[in-house]
Amino acid sequence: MKKFFTYLTALSGVALLSVACSDEFLEKEPKGQITSAALNNVDGIEGKLVAAYRSISGSGMRGGGTWFYDVHNWIFGGIASDNALKGTDAGDQPEHSFIEAYDFTTFNVHIRDKWRSVYWGMSRANDVLNSLEAVEGLSAARAAEIRAEAIFLRGFHGFEAQKHFRSPAFVDETQYDINDLESSKVPNSGQIWDKVIQDFATAAAGLPEATGSSR
Repeated sequence: MKKFFTYLTALSGVALLSVACSDEFLEKEPKGQITSAALNNVDGIEGKLVAAYRSISGSGMRGGGTWFYDVHNWIFGGIASDNALKGTDAGDQPEHSFIEAYDFTTFNVHIRDKWRSVYWGMSRANDVLNSLEAVEGLSAARAAEIRAEAIFLRGFHGFEAQKHFRSPAFVDETQYDINDLESSKVPNSGQIWDKVIQDFATAAAGLPEATGSSR
């Protein structure tokens, strides 16, 4: 009997140890956060596409103001070309004064944020492209349209990148991984006009000539 209880105690200890060594209890879905899986539906992919469009206006990017890097290019177009004047005093937005004088420095936050914005936009477009296959309930026709729209948006941000920087990098959906911060670190070995043109051509081929007023 004593041997039986010893055996039973040892067996219970092994069982408890095996449960205690499991990491499953640490794997919890975060609360107050939207997971990628939660967006694998029609509303989710449409929302991601809207977020990608919002990057054109600079909305949704952390840090700075949207006018730093939106499509109007007031800073890099208007001010740099003398069509606009910063005005005010030297202590207000001194970064503009450097751009007016064509003094482009690495510590100018407007230049930094313009660089960040084009890759923010590319990443949102690539996220849409990478998410399409997992979406349930989406018609083939609408999926093709969303794909074309996302490719156009990526091309647009590539266009902005090439306009402003000599040798920007181009990141497509095969390189981009939302869960890997290193995935977008691709070589910037030259100009990317060919990739921009290809994105625009692919987008044009996949989009209808006109859309309804409800969209």
